[in-house]
Amino acid sequence: MDGRSSEERGEVLATYRIREVVGLFHDFDRLERAVEELEAVGFDRSQINMLASKEAAEKRLGRPILDMRELEDAGDMPTDAPILDDDEGLLEAGIISTLTAIGSIASIGVVVASGGGLAAAIAAAVAGGGFSGGLGTLLGRWLDARRAQEIEAQLRAGGLLLFVAVRDPDQERKAREILAGLAADDVHVHEVTKNWTEADIPFAKSQPDPFLAP
Repeated sequence: MDGRSSEERGEVLATYRIREVVGLFHDFDRLERAVEELEAVGFDRSQINMLASKEAAEKRLGRPILDMRELEDAGDMPTDAPILDDDEGLLEAGIISTLTAIGSIASIGVVVASGGGLAAAIAAAVAGGGFSGGLGTLLGRWLDARRAQEIEAQLRAGGLLLFVAVRDPDQERKAREILAGLAADDVHVHEVTKNWTEADIPFAKSQPDPFLAP
């Protein structure tokens, strides 16, 4: 989810309530095992989320976060499905195939527009003649490094929050047992209100062709 404030995210298209089991982990390996165990008992990955980033949450709230526990029941926070170690090879392969399918030049135009470290990585790849596979590998490594930095930032601030959406009492029981069994702190259930805005629609304002950009 987008880390911008409500005003910056545009029109609210839908508001909904969601029931979640929440737990705070102090070790990414245990969080990873929790995700694997949840999937093994029938949870879909779309039901399992982590905080997208501490920085995005701070931007949404408009203030610094001193302790991750502040966000346990904060509600409409920017979250993403967790990327586990076993997912990284698939992620890199997906990047490579996407760049190949779209065409490297158009893809480079889209990602460079994002700026920052990713733009620098793209520029380095272009300078070295790295398109398709080489560029996909570079992007995969860049994303992996960003992920590691984000995990460390959240751990320094108190831990990694895991949010598990539950559909019935049986799922709620299973989720609570799994999180508690893997030493998560503050395991509890909450119901929060979330907003679906214009900014949450994938590529809503993206220009896929750099040659058509204004």
